[in-house]
Amino acid sequence: MITKYTPGPWQCKGGDVFDAEGGLVVSLTNSWKRDKASRDRDAADPLLIAAAPEMLEALMPVANMEMWTESAEDGEMIIMTVGTIKKMRAAIAKALGQ
Repeated sequence: MITKYTPGPWQCKGGDVFDAEGGLVVSLTNSWKRDKASRDRDAADPLLIAAAPEMLEALMPVANMEMWTESAEDGEMIIMTVGTIKKMRAAIAKALGQ
């Protein structure tokens, strides 16, 4: 698949996210944040961003299925709703800039 974004995997180091070759993808260092909650979010945001390429790769095949089912331990079937599939496809489109 040809992408418009830097291919993964990405690594998080502090407030920075780097590609597999060590190139800077994004820097989210915000030392001006005052309260602990803001600093905690600043520490968590790069982790989420660094996981984005793998999440997108994992999500795309599932979202392209017409229906996804799996046998649960108790014998029930888990069915992904059309609404969930639409949300996944919308998230993929957003990630791809479509």
